Amino acid sequence: MTRGFPPPPMFGSLVRRLSLSPTAQGIIKSLGLIHLGNGVLRMAGVVRQVPQSRWKYRVRFVDTPVLADGIFRDGEYRLLAGDADRIRTFIDLGCNVGLFPLYLSSIKSRDELTGILVDANSRVVAEARENMRLNGLSDRISVIHGLAGAAGEGEGEVREFWIAQNSLSSTAHPELLTSRVGLSTEKVAVVDVLNEFRKACGDDARVDLLKLDIEGCEIEFLKTNRPLLDLCERVILEFHKPQVTLADAEDVLGPVGFRLVGVHDDVGRPWGVAYFRR
Repeated sequence: MTRGFPPPPMFGSLVRRLSLSPTAQGIIKSLGLIHLGNGVLRMAGVVRQVPQSRWKYRVRFVDTPVLADGIFRDGEYRLLAGDADRIRTFIDLGCNVGLFPLYLSSIKSRDELTGILVDANSRVVAEARENMRLNGLSDRISVIHGLAGAAGEGEGEVREFWIAQNSLSSTAHPELLTSRVGLSTEKVAVVDVLNEFRKACGDDARVDLLKLDIEGCEIEFLKTNRPLLDLCERVILEFHKPQVTLADAEDVLGPVGFRLVGVHDDVGRPWGVAYFRR
């Protein structure tokens, strides 16, 4: 189902190709074309259906079709398909507009899914909340605005977060960005992810799946959150080359009991997805 004036076919693929070109990105950002496109999409009120499912999502950012294509068409997380029915609790760090739990729900034979979504960009957090509400998931999935911190450390501390025009690249570490054109900053509180998960799922719950997509900070988070990792059964993470490599992820997760199940790594693109199981 699509409502409103839909983006043209292959819009997501076009935006993704442009996002890989620093020159194209510089021109697009300097001309304010991303803001213009976002404004048009907000007025259009587009709602799309997740393929072969009843789940829906709103399209209010030009980046959203890129995310949707990667998740729903290109199968960035298809490594989870065989384990989907074993996943009932989850944590999604770097949730953006909340498409991942919709994908996970679409490949499960049962609807039961409880967990938390966390992102430091207030604009995408607001959209993630709307997408959970649109699908009747707000009572089972909590959406949290905050920076993912170490277990028991820094909770409530306010830090600066850099918001890129391209919402896919917002980060707490601006030195990782290839361009600073159009950057803005936002003061964001640090959240204890383990504490938030327990609030949502109960003190005795285990984390069936931890999903990480936090723009090059994945290894830093894993190293400082051993108590959370001890509760996890599975980890799927997007590694952002060259800041994070597959070898880096194996070096951290291997010694604490995880083995690599599979990798989805697009040659020529600065990211890949790795899936680990305890």
